[in-house]
Amino acid sequence: MERIGWKMDAKAAMKEAAASPYWATVIFGSISLILAGIQYALDEWQNIILRFKDFSDLGQYIIISLIFLVVNFIISTWIQFGYNIFCMKLSNRDSSVSYGDLFPSASFCLKAIGLQLMISLLILLFCLPMIILTIAGLVIDSLLLVFLALLTGIPAIIASYSYTQSGLVLIENPSKKVMQCIKESRQMMKGNKLEYFILELSFIPWALLVPFTCMLAGIYVMPYMTITEINFYNYIKPREALYQEVSGIE
Repeated sequence: MERIGWKMDAKAAMKEAAASPYWATVIFGSISLILAGIQYALDEWQNIILRFKDFSDLGQYIIISLIFLVVNFIISTWIQFGYNIFCMKLSNRDSSVSYGDLFPSASFCLKAIGLQLMISLLILLFCLPMIILTIAGLVIDSLLLVFLALLTGIPAIIASYSYTQSGLVLIENPSKKVMQCIKESRQMMKGNKLEYFILELSFIPWALLVPFTCMLAGIYVMPYMTITEINFYNYIKPREALYQEVSGIE
C-alpha cells in the first residue's frame, strides 16, 4: 500500500533532517498562535460592543478588523507556503534546508497570495448553489431546500480536491503562472482524489491527539502529515517533472 510507504518515508525524512522539523513547526505555530490571539481579542471587542450596545467604537472596530483580515491572510499564506517549502526540502532530502525557508521572498509571497485568492474564488463559485439554496431554505423554512443545499455541497468538496496540489506546483516551479499551477494540479488529481481523501482520513487519530495534549503533539503531527502529503505529490506528479528534477533540465 503506497500510503504506508509515504508515511514511513516521512518519518525517515524527519529523522534525517538537517534542520529540525520540530523547531520549524514551533516557529510556524507561534506565528499562527499570535495571529489567532489577535483575532480572539477582536472577537471579544465585538462581543463587548454588542453586549453593552455601545456603538461609539463600532467604526474603529470595523476598520481595525478589516485591516487585520488582510494582514492575517497575507501572513498566514506567507508562512504556510514557507512551511511547505521547508517540508518539501525535507521530503526531497535537500541538504540546503534551513529555518530561513519558512520566510520566502516577497515576490514569491505575492504569487502565493494570488494563487490562494484564485483558488478561494474558484471554490466559492462551486459553492454558490449550496449558499443560495441554504439561504432560500432558511428564509422560507424549507428542510427540502436545506437538504438539496447539502447535496450540492458534495460536488464543491470534490472539486476543491482538484486544487490541493497547486501550491506545491508553485513551490517547485516559482516561475509558473497561477492558472498554470491550478491547471497542473487538476490534471494530477484526476483519478487520485479518493486516494488523497483516504490519506487525509488516515491522519484523523493523529489530529484528535493534538487537542488532548494541549497542542504539543502538533509539533510532531504537523510535519509528519505535511511531508507525507508532499510524498503523495511527488508520487503523482508527471514523469517529465521527475526527469527534469533528476537531470537538471529546465
